[in-house]
Amino acid sequence: MQENTAAAKENIPHVSRKIHWLTISHIRLFCLYLRLNLSRRDRSGEIYFFCPLTVNALEEGWEFILDSEGPQSDKNHIFAAHYLVFPIVTYENDHWFTVIVSSPGGLASGETPTVYILDSSWFDWKKEKLYQPIKQVIIRAIGSLNANQRGMIRFYEATEGTLPQQSKQLCGYYLMLYLELLAADPDALLKRVRDFNTAKTRMDYLFEPGKMDGELVERFAELIQEFQHAERKQGRLVTESGRLMFDGDLGYLARGVSLT
Repeated sequence: MQENTAAAKENIPHVSRKIHWLTISHIRLFCLYLRLNLSRRDRSGEIYFFCPLTVNALEEGWEFILDSEGPQSDKNHIFAAHYLVFPIVTYENDHWFTVIVSSPGGLASGETPTVYILDSSWFDWKKEKLYQPIKQVIIRAIGSLNANQRGMIRFYEATEGTLPQQSKQLCGYYLMLYLELLAADPDALLKRVRDFNTAKTRMDYLFEPGKMDGELVERFAELIQEFQHAERKQGRLVTESGRLMFDGDLGYLARGVSLT
């Protein structure tokens, strides 16, 4: 994926400082923001961001990717990445969650790919209706590199008791929070997800319940406002305050939060 600062200024979605449902445009813009930040740090190939998807689109997208050929094909970029990120919205367009795959090309070199499902809310029906189809798609796609090792893929479902949990319509905001934490320090985030069973490592202890909700909404509104007012100077987006849009800290939403 090529860095495109001009794209960051096009079709900026409206966002208010009140809690409201985040659309695909909002999530796509935030993924672009993270991608451009990583590119500035020479980490552009480390995380591959898929466009926001439904479960059906995830399956169709994988089939298209696996059919691509050549050194610059999406398939090569994806399996060379350290992490894949899938922001996923439900069929009914009423809930966001994210799927992260570490070492997606690992089977070819004897590594074990790991799939993390990070969800800021939890209902029993999701396990069968949402998570299971996603697992099947990813097992088929990753296993296509080595059909004999399809079973060597780990899964973690991180929900309540592991992650900070949303209230109201905040699933999209929490999805963006998890992605920002991943971009800032992938190892630290995923270690906390794996070691969730002790108070010392549980992520939900890092945030004050309820307080984070309003702060996430406020900070995302600030980010959108910076996009709207930024000017392009010497190929970079510069905010009204003179700050370079993509050269700052990867801690816009999770300001003041440390995973280590």
